[in-house]
Amino acid sequence: MGLGAGTTGVGLDLDFGFSRQWGMRLGYSAFDLNHSVSTSDVHYRGKLKLRIATALLDWYPFKGVFHLTAGVADDATKLDVVGQPTQGAYTFNGNTY
Repeated sequence: MGLGAGTTGVGLDLDFGFSRQWGMRLGYSAFDLNHSVSTSDVHYRGKLKLRIATALLDWYPFKGVFHLTAGVADDATKLDVVGQPTQGAYTFNGNTY
């Protein structure tokens, strides 16, 4: 079992060794970030949600530390950004919203 932190968030990995040549890893990591920015005419709110699950199969052909890995990853990353004008309307590319 391992805990980790990185660009995909904070996660947990489970490692299963079936033999000296085969192993399997299951992992999940997640991270949330909310941020707001205001300019002179627009207020932006952003939400980032990282969710990544992995299932990996490891093959150790020489029964040492060298190994080859194959597997799948499910990436459920979501980014939402909302911009709201501070004056009630704004013009973008000649169109008023």
